[in-house]
Amino acid sequence: MLKFITILSSKFVSIAKNSAKMTSIHSAYKEEVHDIPMSVIIRPFIPELDENKVQSLMETIKVLGKANQLIRGNVGGLDD
Repeated sequence: MLKFITILSSKFVSIAKNSAKMTSIHSAYKEEVHDIPMSVIIRPFIPELDENKVQSLMETIKVLGKANQLIRGNVGGLDD
């Protein structure tokens, strides 16, 4: 098993040395960079604001904020 791992890791190192730098999973080992203005990028969805979703998110954040205070013991929580 150790021999297999050694062979595998040495192959990976040799591949990595011979390749371009991996900056992200989306641009892995791609050397070409294209400078494209954001105004020409076509988005698949038209942005829309759903007030119900915004309210739901705000309520969730408020509840999580209170839960974090309780857990830390800031307002008579579990650590007090």
